[in-house]
Amino acid sequence: MRIGIHLELAFFADAEGITTDDAVVLFALELASRVDEVALFGRLTPGSSRGPYPITGDNVRYVELPHYDTLTELRSVSRAIRRSCTAFSRELDRLDAVWLFLPSPLAMIFAVVAKRRGVPVIFGQRQDTPQYIANRLPSRRWAWAIPLAHGLDRVQRRLARRIPTTVVGRELADKFGADRNPVLEMGVSLVRRADLAPLDVALDKSWDGELRLLSVGRLEQEKNSTLLADIVAQLRAADPRWTLDVAGVGPLMAPLRERARELGVEQAVRLRGYVPNGEPLQDLYRNANAFLHVSLTEGLPQVLFEAHAAGLPIVATDVGGVSDALSGGRTGLLVAPRDGAAAVQALEHLRDDSALRRELIEAGLHSVRSQTMEVQLDRVAAFMREHVPEGGGAPAPRRRPRPAARRSRGANVLMYHDVAAGPGEDPGGFEGPGAERYQIDLARFEDHLDRIEASGAEVGVLSESANGPAVAITFDDGGNSALRIAAALERRGWRGHFFVTTSRVGTPRFVDLGAVRELARRGHVVGSHSHTHPDAIGALPAPRILEEWERSRDALSDALGKAPTFASVPGGALSPAVIRAAASAGYRVLMTSNPSSRIQRYGDLSLVGRYAIRNTTPAGRVAGFARGNPAACAPQWLAWQAKSAAKRLSPGLYRIAAGASSARSGA
Repeated sequence: MRIGIHLELAFFADAEGITTDDAVVLFALELASRVDEVALFGRLTPGSSRGPYPITGDNVRYVELPHYDTLTELRSVSRAIRRSCTAFSRELDRLDAVWLFLPSPLAMIFAVVAKRRGVPVIFGQRQDTPQYIANRLPSRRWAWAIPLAHGLDRVQRRLARRIPTTVVGRELADKFGADRNPVLEMGVSLVRRADLAPLDVALDKSWDGELRLLSVGRLEQEKNSTLLADIVAQLRAADPRWTLDVAGVGPLMAPLRERARELGVEQAVRLRGYVPNGEPLQDLYRNANAFLHVSLTEGLPQVLFEAHAAGLPIVATDVGGVSDALSGGRTGLLVAPRDGAAAVQALEHLRDDSALRRELIEAGLHSVRSQTMEVQLDRVAAFMREHVPEGGGAPAPRRRPRPAARRSRGANVLMYHDVAAGPGEDPGGFEGPGAERYQIDLARFEDHLDRIEASGAEVGVLSESANGPAVAITFDDGGNSALRIAAALERRGWRGHFFVTTSRVGTPRFVDLGAVRELARRGHVVGSHSHTHPDAIGALPAPRILEEWERSRDALSDALGKAPTFASVPGGALSPAVIRAAASAGYRVLMTSNPSSRIQRYGDLSLVGRYAIRNTTPAGRVAGFARGNPAACAPQWLAWQAKSAAKRLSPGLYRIAAGASSARSGA
């Protein structure tokens, strides 16, 4: 079995080869002893540099992805996505399955690419996505990302119903439905059997002299690192024998040093910097009396396995998978997060109670024997063999109840709005920041059409059964640029779909009745975009939704001499009530903002997804949409899924977030 792994790591290159600075890669490298090949996907850091962990092994290879520093650099990430998808796609013929770790957005996009190529996907989840993102936001200006994180989390849990998923810790296993879904609860342990300390050595450690605490991990907000100095200061106020070694680097390294200085314990808090996994780190564990962990959010921390293996009693905050790692408190003392006084009390209890220390050390060493790297890798390899068919390829589908909607492959439909005659010219249609992002000038529009034509795709209009050419082009709102748009299409022998907000017909910036009739006379399809274009049609009472569709249909019937059968959802606010009302009003095709070429059929009504074109969308990406290229389509699909889930989770909070996001982008 040949496995591709994406862990969202940065890699480095120099004359000696490829390396990384994240020890979790050791787990992935060791998996190579249980499969035929491991391909590691990761972004390559520019320049010549080196990390402590070399990528080695006869059946291990590295696949370079474009570089970006962090996921918060949205422009850098967006530029890297397409080239990343290309590099990933090139490797799929050489792989039997891919193991993609969330919450990286690239993992979701890669999953779409792999699925379309028939390559089995296994997801990996190491952290609770909303907590992980909330605790890593660079400032309050990023608060808009929190509802999207909840939406992404909903998507991930839904996908776990049918895509095999490995999760770290019992809390995530429960959340992802391990009792009913193809989910493996695991730990990412770097402790080997040979690393376990002899019980007698661990029990013989003296607590009569210096009392050395050890903390290992990145020094950052989610780890609550500055609290360490407060704990040491409180301990030393009663017993000056306490000291602390801190192994790790990060943005809170300087604040931790400053906090220790303010409290007068700078000599007792020794910042060791980055200590690579191996003998130097094991020396710190061997020389410590106890392990202290004060994180605010966690998966299943590897450092707790390491502390157990070294025979250290542990005091840790009860967050994420920590309780699971400490067997609910049987192999370590749990305290509330941010409660320094509780941590001090627990450590003093350890100092004063040798029987408690012995109990925790014995239980910890016994527990970690079932959590070694060898044990965890055997479980992961068995899980992969269970869910990846012999020789790779798409696994046999699981039996599931037939959904209410029937799906079939359809056209790649592009969603435009208004087109201005030139830069700075009035494009017509609705006004305001939300509308402006979809308004483009004629030169850019012509460039888009040229690229679509060059792709060789067949362009035309859909039938009432949603069948037709490979590509359809639609225009929402009914702005007065419609005839200008129609002429550009007709020069190429194409026709399009024009969706009109009927209450605006004949008003400034919108088409009049003559233009509506002219579009239909020239072979274009005219349909409804509702009567008044409500901001959130899906939130209206059912009778009001039906009224929107019926009044619009009646108005177009009077104008065209026949009832329209096509409609598009205003604002992308699709809901079951919107679908039911459109069907009741007699429409046969309802176009949505869901970026997908799949057609869903609800009785006689076909739901058709579309790829939204903004004024910033490059012509090459538009051509990619037209071809159904996964590298072009997947990012928009992923964003849509996250936004849709966020809307369902908290519509009000989502609208606030969307407004903040638009303000940031200047949209």
